[in-house]
Amino acid sequence: MSVHKKILEKHGYQEQDHQQQQQSEQDKVKILLSKLVNSQYIRPTSQVFPMSKSTYFDAKMPFAIVATPFGPSIEEGFPCVDFGNNVILRCENCRGYLNPYMTFHQQGEDIRCNLCLMQMRIPAYFYQPLNEENNFQRSDYYERADLSQGSYDIRVGQDYNNNRPPMAPTYFFMIDVSYKTQGILSILSSVLKEAISKYNDRTQIGFITFDKQIQLYNFDSKLKSAQMVVITDMTTQELPIPGELVFNVFDSKDQIFAFLDNLDIMFQNRPQPEATQFCNALVISQKIIQFVGGKLIIVNGSQIEQLQLKAQQQKQNILAFPSNPIFSQLTPEMHFQNICPSIFIFPNGYMNVITLNDLARHLNGDLFYYDDINSAHKNFFYDLKDVLERDYAWEAVFRIRPSMGWRIRQTYGNYSIKNNDLLNLTQCDQQFILLYRSKSLTYELELLNPTARTDTLYIQSATLYTSQSGQRRIRVHNYALPLTDDINLIYQMADVPTISAVILKLGLYKLYKTLSPIDTSRFIYLSIKVLYEMGLEKQDENVIQIAQYGIGLMKNAVFNSTYSQSTNTDIVNQQRLWFNYMNVDELTSYYLPSLFKIDDIAPDECILDNNGYFIFPQQVTLSLESIQSGIFLMDCGNLIIIYISKQHNQQLCSDIFGNYYMQQPLQEDNLYFKSENPINNQLHSLIQELRRQKHTKYEPLQIIKQGDKNEKIFLQRLIYDDLNPKLFKI
Repeated sequence: MSVHKKILEKHGYQEQDHQQQQQSEQDKVKILLSKLVNSQYIRPTSQVFPMSKSTYFDAKMPFAIVATPFGPSIEEGFPCVDFGNNVILRCENCRGYLNPYMTFHQQGEDIRCNLCLMQMRIPAYFYQPLNEENNFQRSDYYERADLSQGSYDIRVGQDYNNNRPPMAPTYFFMIDVSYKTQGILSILSSVLKEAISKYNDRTQIGFITFDKQIQLYNFDSKLKSAQMVVITDMTTQELPIPGELVFNVFDSKDQIFAFLDNLDIMFQNRPQPEATQFCNALVISQKIIQFVGGKLIIVNGSQIEQLQLKAQQQKQNILAFPSNPIFSQLTPEMHFQNICPSIFIFPNGYMNVITLNDLARHLNGDLFYYDDINSAHKNFFYDLKDVLERDYAWEAVFRIRPSMGWRIRQTYGNYSIKNNDLLNLTQCDQQFILLYRSKSLTYELELLNPTARTDTLYIQSATLYTSQSGQRRIRVHNYALPLTDDINLIYQMADVPTISAVILKLGLYKLYKTLSPIDTSRFIYLSIKVLYEMGLEKQDENVIQIAQYGIGLMKNAVFNSTYSQSTNTDIVNQQRLWFNYMNVDELTSYYLPSLFKIDDIAPDECILDNNGYFIFPQQVTLSLESIQSGIFLMDCGNLIIIYISKQHNQQLCSDIFGNYYMQQPLQEDNLYFKSENPINNQLHSLIQELRRQKHTKYEPLQIIKQGDKNEKIFLQRLIYDDLNPKLFKI
């Protein structure tokens, strides 16, 4: 029996007649693909990988996977298996976890690992005979997720955590209280108070504020109010308050709430200093939470002295790269302490974000940058709310294992390496990441031998983590990729959006290594050009679409920017951090937007179908010709744009924006004027669904009329008017 047939049967596919038995290999692969584990966890550049080294190179395609290790929360009913007091069943050789692709032998007494092909004896506590009436499956086949499903959790004990208690959810705030951030302190307080009301009784919290000085806070439940202590000697190694400075939110709730109620008036009318004690505050924050770890929330609106550039550093190529190693030197110790930052920046001139990025990039953190004074407060409200209410995988360690004969050539993303797997250096690596469900890592895979030993590439990812409620678990995802030497089939099954995302991440990696934006842009152009030419040669309409993604990539500011000491450079460098960890669907929206014509939304669109999936309207081509008349909505990833062309349905516009829409600038508050028109409910549903699918930041909305000064914000995101087929031809 072929491996493909075994996999099909594991996913419930049974050959029913002679015609199915005679299907071509291509048809079998297509049926197999429809049964694979959900691609939101592991998404390959093609659903079929090469069987031989020669095909690997001849295909001229990046063979990689984009892995999202966490995925849904355990509160959403994620399947779980429990070995009780018994040892978790794993391969004795490669340490892979039990999964549906392992096969039982000797009447169920032995099991063969799909990753390394080793066959071993089943422990007595796990043995069950195979049931002939159940297609020679175990009787508990459908009861155990690790036998019948591609993704599942394994409940583990403290022996998987160095015999120490599970990490408590911890949030430590490092807040700049100088003049620039005065306006957002009340927002921070209200959002945090709401979040605290949703936290469980294990959650801990702490604060440090800074400007020209540093202030620490004691929220001991025995105190009537919070105790503030000002640090004046920055050289001291001892903290002025004895004991821990993180507190249980339930025990100290009254003290914390009283502090938050007064936070916006405690530091009123303070002048904006030339530079603050940011770096000293960071070192003290690390010292406070070094034994508990957690989420470090940093709010800053001031220049950081150590990041101000000297005259010889103010060249264009330097501004694209970190200018000071201060943060990259701190991160090795911080990642062992399980500290992960979310940084909120309110710029006071050029802030050297690319250097500050080191703090987030190496610790799998976030960075938010609010350059637009008109939308900064609203965006901060939603971004902070999301960061504080996310479902995290605490103290997470991630491993990925490809099957024998394959190795991980390179890893792309925001992470830090703890150590390589001691069992097999070429197959596994291990990273620390405080995981949020949407963050992804990209792995470029390489075939080691001239020909693969099996006709299927298996991939298993495993994330050891602590849930919000304190459960210690291992999240396992399994994926199977058929192998072939048919390049035509590889291209037919290619995932073009994933290929473009991988090329982008390869480009970001090259940008950090070569320090040359020009060389990186050329690398992206040549990568797209080769794939486009192969698509033409194979007459594959699927891969030919890579051209539109390529135009979007080359137009993107990350690879097509003039670097200067400006907020624009900071914004571009911020996006480089985001692009490193975004999942495919969110990432591609940044360089290939979705465009919908509001006029054409049908009654059965912008609603949920019977399975709970949102029905999107038909997309419109990203060209000038398509936007000559009507009202359009464009999803740009970090921004939703509603565009009103000069020729439009005036009654429809009045129903949406109000009767005086042409006489006044429009904002989101102007939407949904006439509730009787169902288009308003549909438009609202569409906007909310687009925002729901964005996990990196809140997506604001901007309304632009044809002829407005800012019309280029919309027009520059069109693709097809720039798409010249000759661009990618030799």
